[in-house]
Amino acid sequence: MLKQIGMWFGAALAVWCGFPLGTAQASCGLDHCPMDAAERLPGPALAVQVQGRHTVMPGEVGSYSETFVGGVFRREGLGVAARLPLVAVFQEDSQSYGMGNAVAMLDWKFSGEDRLIAFALGGQLEIPTATNDTLGDSHWLVLPYLRSKVDWGSVDANVHVGGAQVLGGGSQGHDGHSHSHDHAHEDDGFVINEHTASEFLGRFELGWNAPVADAAVRTAALFDLVAPLEGEPAIGSVGLAVDWAAGDNVFRLMVMGAVTEARRSTGRVGFGVTHATDWAPRWL
Repeated sequence: MLKQIGMWFGAALAVWCGFPLGTAQASCGLDHCPMDAAERLPGPALAVQVQGRHTVMPGEVGSYSETFVGGVFRREGLGVAARLPLVAVFQEDSQSYGMGNAVAMLDWKFSGEDRLIAFALGGQLEIPTATNDTLGDSHWLVLPYLRSKVDWGSVDANVHVGGAQVLGGGSQGHDGHSHSHDHAHEDDGFVINEHTASEFLGRFELGWNAPVADAAVRTAALFDLVAPLEGEPAIGSVGLAVDWAAGDNVFRLMVMGAVTEARRSTGRVGFGVTHATDWAPRWL
């Protein structure tokens, strides 16, 4: 397992050192939000994204890697995005590979005249496209959210709140009290992107921005909170993100770890690459 973590972190570090990195990609329901990165790129045009993360599960039961391929289109305040994950599950006695659950996003951003404060209202829909039950849930999941950002010169603060609600569609359904909700590996304690039937999600980011040559670099402290609405303990995580934006490219390197006794993973590392293209729909 340590070898897998080292290989994944090495790949993320190579991306970080070899390219300029991007702007804040804070949570818009899940812990990867493509909307913020697209806002810093020339537009309106399609932005192509590749994101990856590796998650280590508690109790030495295994780990899994996800590589997300997708795109974002933003015109004025409207943002539309979609992504499709490729998932690899690593356990001591087995490995699984295939497609995970697709995600579609839509939000509307608005700001004051001075543009120091901005808000965005939106929603996320997780679609059960996993090729087998070891790689994702078999139900639909909707995640409405509110994003906000305040700029004070070189310092900014981001607050993101939302909720997750299962819409059904799984063969076993949700009992609303435990984590046995038709998740992958529920019999042996291994769950990919675990969640309950209804829960509150939040992230707070405090970032510092500085120009470096022709790029804009942002370093941010992260705090994530997940509060199930069925009475289970809240889950908290802290992390650090380094972003770099230059020209048509936005990149990010992130590491997070659990800080509460209740936890769904021990730690997670990830990176994101966003590139602006010249293509835009003719009807927009």
